[in-house]
Amino acid sequence: MAGFRPSISLEVYLQQTIVHFVAEGLGVAFVPTSMRRGKVEGTVFKQIRNPPMIGQVLAWSAANKNPCIAGLLESCSDLHSDA
Repeated sequence: MAGFRPSISLEVYLQQTIVHFVAEGLGVAFVPTSMRRGKVEGTVFKQIRNPPMIGQVLAWSAANKNPCIAGLLESCSDLHSDA
């Protein structure tokens, strides 16, 4: 541990909300490095050495004709795949 044992009493899923709760002094959180770009006053970001990796899955329906899907798949094509 890092010198303290957190007491989890609230879980929030939107990262922007999490960062704002931290800014208000309501706790600590693990968020992606990209959240630094929000520059929310009252937050301090610390790098975690050897952070755990979280797997992600991308799924879509072939019947979905949304024109954005092709661009998304192209953007993700260079990511690691276990398939």
